[in-house]
Amino acid sequence: MNKLKKTWNFLFGFKGRIGRLHFAIFLLFFIISLFVFNTLAYVFLQVLNSPSTIKNFSVYEIIFFAAIVLVLVVLVTIFKYSHIVRRIHDYDKSFGNSGLGITIALLEIIVVFLSFARIEYTLLLGFISLICLTSLVFIKGTKGENQFGAEPIPFWKKHNITQKQE
Repeated sequence: MNKLKKTWNFLFGFKGRIGRLHFAIFLLFFIISLFVFNTLAYVFLQVLNSPSTIKNFSVYEIIFFAAIVLVLVVLVTIFKYSHIVRRIHDYDKSFGNSGLGITIALLEIIVVFLSFARIEYTLLLGFISLICLTSLVFIKGTKGENQFGAEPIPFWKKHNITQKQE
């Protein structure tokens, strides 16, 4: 149970700090997941817009598929913002006091509302948001401990202290 809780906090937790490499790996995963979700959304919209294929699905199947997509979007959003918040914590700022964090959140909110209007604006704001996310990779964290915890240890240096040295 403790291992499951630790894994959950590692993926979806909002406390603590993460380093630049950890965030860069997350960003790569996030960009790949954007392509996957966009493909799924495209397929779903094609199915909904095609009168011949929509007859093959019941209302319950369409609602079930939409619910799965909604759950995945919520999980990816929590995953994304947990990493953004912890990365901002690494350079000793809270999400609300970081101009970069607020900019990313506002851009995402605007993109959601504009996605119903014009695709050009959505793409432009999405690109600006990606630049802001990428800039988080290059901002150095504070050395030593700060108000959000100890300095993150790189994953290649982590070792179990309780193991006996032989």
